[in-house]
Amino acid sequence: LTEHETTIESLKGELDQTAASVERLSKEMKNFKEEKEKEHELLTIEKQAMENELSNWKETVDSLNEKLAKEKTATVDHDKELDEATIRLTEHETTIESLKGELDQTAASVE
Repeated sequence: LTEHETTIESLKGELDQTAASVERLSKEMKNFKEEKEKEHELLTIEKQAMENELSNWKETVDSLNEKLAKEKTATVDHDKELDEATIRLTEHETTIESLKGELDQTAASVE
């Protein structure tokens, strides 16, 4: 009987140690889980901030592309206007040369 009591006491001691180990490990696991949840929250916040920044950059790029397209259109329009003005200038120069010729002929006739 004494041997059984000793064995029981020994097993109770082991059981208490195991329970203490389980409790310690449970606390460690809980702390680890809380730490990982906080890390996840921070990463989620950081990810959202980066997505917002990326979205802002995309809007900026889109806006600049839009302005560039308008500038290209304006440049093409100005080039067309310049071409038309050059043609009109050439026509006026031709007309002036023609009128000078007529004026010279008229002056010669008057003399």
